[in-house]
Amino acid sequence: MNDRGGIETLLGLLDEAFRGAGIEGSDESQALLMYDEYAFGAGSLTWGTPAVEPWADGNAHRDDVMTWLERAHEQFVTHVAKLADDSELDRPRRTNWGEPRPTRWIVAAMVTHDVYHAGEINHLRSLLGPDDRWRYIQQGFG
Repeated sequence: MNDRGGIETLLGLLDEAFRGAGIEGSDESQALLMYDEYAFGAGSLTWGTPAVEPWADGNAHRDDVMTWLERAHEQFVTHVAKLADDSELDRPRRTNWGEPRPTRWIVAAMVTHDVYHAGEINHLRSLLGPDDRWRYIQQGFG
């Protein structure tokens, strides 16, 4: 039986960071696609191309952005889910800046990326709302 406890933990963190984050406000989400492409793909994407920056002209529509974000996230999660066992988490993979990093570092970078932007988005929402309280407290979870 393959040991996949680490992989399953990282998959849970990826999902929690992405879905629990209020991602609809993120404008740096193209990193999701770049990290995936270099770690698990051909490593040929570059900044300034429609695949990475589809709305460089500034004409982004919310539904299109959300669909694109979901697709990029699911692509990355699918690649992580296909890892055979936890030993693959130590395997060096390419990054989009050319430096090899362990797979677990790349996955952790994506979790951190989503959580970082979630904090920014949720803080701004709180400041723009009636108060600066954590929304889960107001909904009876805290």
